[in-house]
Amino acid sequence: MFSHQTLILGIESPGRSGGDAGIRALQAFLKFHPGLPGVTCIDFDGPFRALVEPMAGARHLIVFDVAQFGASPGTIRCLVGPEMDEYLQRTDLSTTETALARLLDTVRIHGTGPIRRALIGIQDDCSDNGAVNAVNGALPWAAALARELIERWSHEKDPAPVTSPRTNKADIGRGHNRQN
Repeated sequence: MFSHQTLILGIESPGRSGGDAGIRALQAFLKFHPGLPGVTCIDFDGPFRALVEPMAGARHLIVFDVAQFGASPGTIRCLVGPEMDEYLQRTDLSTTETALARLLDTVRIHGTGPIRRALIGIQDDCSDNGAVNAVNGALPWAAALARELIERWSHEKDPAPVTSPRTNKADIGRGHNRQN
C-alpha cells in the first residue's frame, strides 16, 4: 500500500557547479504550488539509503537534479518512465545519479516503489554569471513541469508495476525538452 501519492525529491549534487539546482527547483515548486494534497516533498543532501522507505511508499516519484545533457546551462529535460530508466543506465553518471539508480533498483527488487517516475534534470555548469542566470531562470519552468506531471498522473489509470531496467530494458519514450 502507498503511504503517499507523490514524492518529490530535490537532490543536492555536491562537487558540481550549480549542484544545488535540484533543491532550488524543489523550493520553486513549493513557492509556486504550495500545499498540494497527496504530495510529499523532501530536499535531500544525505545518504540515499535514508530514502528507501519514503520511495517504497510512493505511488509517483518526481526527482529534481542537475544533469549533464550536453546542452547549454539552464536547459531542462523531463525524462519520464522508461526515459528516466535509460538515462540512469549510462556509464558516465554522477555520484548522485548512480545512487538514485541503485535506490530505484533496491525498491523494485522488493516489489515496491513508484508506479510512475520522472527525472526533471537541469543542465548546470555555473562557471559564469550568464550560466547562473540561465539555471535560475529555469527553476520556475522545472516547477511547472512537476505540477503538470502531478495533474496528468492523477487522471491516468495506473500502469503495470515496473521491473528493474537493468534486467528488462524498456524502449525510450518521448520526453519534454526546454532550452533557455
